[in-house]
Amino acid sequence: MHLAKAISFIAGTTTAYFLNRRFTFTGARKGGAGQIGGFAALYTTTFFVNVGTNALMLATLSADYTWRVATAWIIAQGTATAINFVMLKWVVFREARD
Repeated sequence: MHLAKAISFIAGTTTAYFLNRRFTFTGARKGGAGQIGGFAALYTTTFFVNVGTNALMLATLSADYTWRVATAWIIAQGTATAINFVMLKWVVFREARD
C-alpha cells in the first residue's frame, strides 16, 4: 500500500510538472535542471505544509465538530494550493525578462 501511494505521488507530481509547463505557464523559461529541482522542492514543501496544516487543524478543531475532518482537509488543501500556485508562478515558471 505504501509503495503504491509513493508511486502515485511521484506519477502525479511528474504529470503536474509537464502539464503546468505546457499549458498553465506557457510564457515561462523552458526546462533545465534548476526548474525541475525548484518544482520538486516546491512540491516537497507544499506536501509537508498540507500534512502539517491538516494535523494542526485536526488537533485544534473540537472532536465533537461533525465536519472536523472535511474542514481540516479543505483548510490544508487550500493553504497548500495557494502557496503552490504563487510559487509556481513567481519562482519555478517565472517568465523570462527581456
